[in-house]
Amino acid sequence: MHASLRLLALAILLPSALARAGTIHLTTSDGVTLAADTWGTGSKGVVLVHGKGRTAEDWSWYGAKLAGDGYRVLALDLRGSGRSVPPDPPDDWSVAKGDVTAAVGWMKSHGAHEITLVGADLGGTLATMAGDDPAVTDLVLLSPGLNLSSLPLKPAVVAYGDRPLLLVASEADPYAVKSAQFLDSVAQGPHEVKITDTDSGAQLINRHRDLETFVTAWIGGGWKTSAEKTDASRDVRDVGEAGEIQTTGKRFGDH
Repeated sequence: MHASLRLLALAILLPSALARAGTIHLTTSDGVTLAADTWGTGSKGVVLVHGKGRTAEDWSWYGAKLAGDGYRVLALDLRGSGRSVPPDPPDDWSVAKGDVTAAVGWMKSHGAHEITLVGADLGGTLATMAGDDPAVTDLVLLSPGLNLSSLPLKPAVVAYGDRPLLLVASEADPYAVKSAQFLDSVAQGPHEVKITDTDSGAQLINRHRDLETFVTAWIGGGWKTSAEKTDASRDVRDVGEAGEIQTTGKRFGDH
């Protein structure tokens, strides 16, 4: 075959090579069966957690892309979503922390020693709550909300400690922007806020190539640059926060 034809054939086959590697099933500690899609291999894992009313399908392109970059990737259907059973969402979403915990456990049992959690809106809250596992090395929240489905996010971020945190929101979602800015003020480790103009949740990555590139770089260790900036500006930021005075009402984030 002519060299140019071989290159063309490779370009045609590449999407197939990055296609979904397979579907697995996880069982949570409270006996719920979850479906999940997996791609790739390796000791660095990425767990993708969809938002409320969405499914793992939101990550079909990005999961394959990350696998092509050398990561072991898992995107799960939260309980009551997609192919998971039972089909009805829970009345109390706090139990779904166990869904992410099960995904992290699967990652560890398959050789992933360092795990990034990427969560969209409510999925970001659940991912942060599951960040109490020391194998979780960094966290990406897309369209975060301080109190989605009655789950307070601030305590989970505080408990997450000094590990890296990336917050991404869109101006089209003012609540997510305000939440991201507040969480930026309480984050203890390397952290950064990225704001775009449109979209929300997983669409922030799927439709914005610059953000997709930035998030992927963050997963690969790009947060180290933010760590340097955080250390350099910590004293200035602390002084600025101490100088803010509010005399009446409840501050945003005080839930």
